Amino acid sequence: MTTESGIGLTVREWSTERITATFDDLCGAPLGTPQYLWLADRTRALLLLDVPDLRTVHREALLRFCHLIDVLYDRDIRLEVRSTAPPVRPLDTAVPARSLERALSRISALGRE
Repeated sequence: MTTESGIGLTVREWSTERITATFDDLCGAPLGTPQYLWLADRTRALLLLDVPDLRTVHREALLRFCHLIDVLYDRDIRLEVRSTAPPVRPLDTAVPARSLERALSRISALGRE
């Protein structure tokens, strides 16, 4: 596990080609857009591990997930998601459905070859 001091990011693997981190590393921690921008400026791809069933995630972590996806999408960073649950579009979550729908749609675009 690697911690990038000064910005509060913890990741599993780090290179300019790909960063590997868990959902808890990036969305469970109190991070925001500046940290996600910093991360996106330093790699071409992100492997996000252990993404839980989004229907069970607390509001703050779910909002951070949406912000992370927005930053990756805006910076055209390739994303690969490894989830512990099948992908679903939760209708009853603690964040606005529109934000979550946008994030889930963008994940498809970021995973392209």
